[in-house]
Amino acid sequence: MRKKSLLVGTEITYHTLSWALWTIGIATAIYMAAILLIPNGPTPSQEAWVMVHQVYSVFSFIVGIIIGVYMITYYVKHGVTRKTFIQGLILHAIIFVLSMLVIAFILQGLSYLLFGFRDTFIGDGLISYVAQGYTGLTGMLIFILSLLTHYGFGLLIGFGFYKSGSFGAMMIVVTVVLYSVLAVITSDSTSLHFLFFEWQVPPIQSLYLAMGLHTLIMVGVYGMLYQLIKDIPIKMS
Repeated sequence: MRKKSLLVGTEITYHTLSWALWTIGIATAIYMAAILLIPNGPTPSQEAWVMVHQVYSVFSFIVGIIIGVYMITYYVKHGVTRKTFIQGLILHAIIFVLSMLVIAFILQGLSYLLFGFRDTFIGDGLISYVAQGYTGLTGMLIFILSLLTHYGFGLLIGFGFYKSGSFGAMMIVVTVVLYSVLAVITSDSTSLHFLFFEWQVPPIQSLYLAMGLHTLIMVGVYGMLYQLIKDIPIKMS
């Protein structure tokens, strides 16, 4: 069981990392061109980390959808149970996000080597969270939490559409609602928007409260995923 879950996790990671390297290669080329060609463009020592965070947040979401829609049938056909597949997905998520963190460090380091060093390794005010910029260990924790959450949102939609079109549409609505709540939690906004509706909410100014609520949303998303995947009908055709 453990060997199979390890195999699932490493195989999925192998494929997604190859996609990730192509994605960040293209994004880095555009980023470097903007530094060199655009007056008052990106500041290399401050924004490489931000660029990686933004690119891989979107990338994690897309990868989650692809995995949810296409991969479970393949593994079940080859004798992998749903439980083992879920364990492999968790392992993949951990390895994948940590790999993105390593890539971010490498690119930030290259940025310093090419464009000069600053006082801190990760720069100043890089990842915006609760209307502030965070660096160091806090920035890394926010980076990991953000990517895991986007990956979970993608998986939720992907497996929703794998189950049925209507269920997938419902998962899109759930994701939009959760993302809207998350946007309020991780900024200084006092307005919660959904479609044509708007609610006024008190601003969250505590970093630890925001990260705690963010973690609860992420755990809730993965809890819904577990309940969805463990009983999902497998399309063998």
